Amino acid sequence: MSDNFDKFLPDWTVGTLTLVAGAKTFTAANAQLTLAPIRKGDTIITPSGLTLIIESIKADGNGGVLYQNTPAPAAGTFQTLIRFQSDNSRFTGQLAALVQLMSGGNLQSLAGLSSNKDLLPYFNGAGTMAATQFTELARTVISRANGAQVYSDLGTIPVAQVPDMAPQKAFRRGNILGNVSQSGGVPTGAVIQSGSNANGDFVRYADGTQIFSASGVVAEYSSGDVLRAEFSYSANFILPPALMALMNSAYDYNGTAFNSSTLMASGGSSVVKRFTRNNSATIDIMRPAAGAWSSGDAMKIDCVAIGRWF
Repeated sequence: MSDNFDKFLPDWTVGTLTLVAGAKTFTAANAQLTLAPIRKGDTIITPSGLTLIIESIKADGNGGVLYQNTPAPAAGTFQTLIRFQSDNSRFTGQLAALVQLMSGGNLQSLAGLSSNKDLLPYFNGAGTMAATQFTELARTVISRANGAQVYSDLGTIPVAQVPDMAPQKAFRRGNILGNVSQSGGVPTGAVIQSGSNANGDFVRYADGTQIFSASGVVAEYSSGDVLRAEFSYSANFILPPALMALMNSAYDYNGTAFNSSTLMASGGSSVVKRFTRNNSATIDIMRPAAGAWSSGDAMKIDCVAIGRWF
């Protein structure tokens, strides 16, 4: 009874190979190199007796790339003769490479750590490792599929933990109101500032806008033609602002609720004149028609000034 050992030869001899002098690439015809399969490290034996090591095989099996350029004596087209590298040889090479990779101290550092529940090893230097607590929160965050879930795990961030970001600032409900400021026309403080004092109320905005308001400012007798109100703003403007003065029915003329007939009965219509400065203003209520203001006459008015604080 004959055996079949001759069918299991260590060489692949299907098809033909073509090698070009000075080139790393080679082609194959009907060689079925992927069927073999030919792999990196296998060797082409040429008719000249030279051996060429294979770097890679094309996906279609119709050629490949050598480690080195083909020398002239090995060039030509010839019957395929490729010797397989033994699995033992491959394993030995891979093992040697693995040992080389492990010799940097990494595994030794890992082996030197004491294991315990909820500890996570990490590198704290070249070839050195340490362990840190791997908390339940950290495990939960790592397991999440998206950022929205992670934000939910982290919960509400305390206001004190949100830092200023130079040169800009992170504005939020906690700091949108405060003292406005600027440097060279660039806002450096809060967005809105408001305040009040005996002179009235004011609002300042980061863009430089300022609004002053005061209710019930008293215009007193100055002359037969003038009731005069002189007052300071609750916050200074950089330039004289636009000033408006309104006589409102909520206030009175000599203790009487104001209305148009009140002035007419007193001698005719009134004219308001405004004189505004950076830090103060004067308002005159004139009586150009017949009749005149009398000593002791007075009227309460509302005032609004709009300008800029820088």
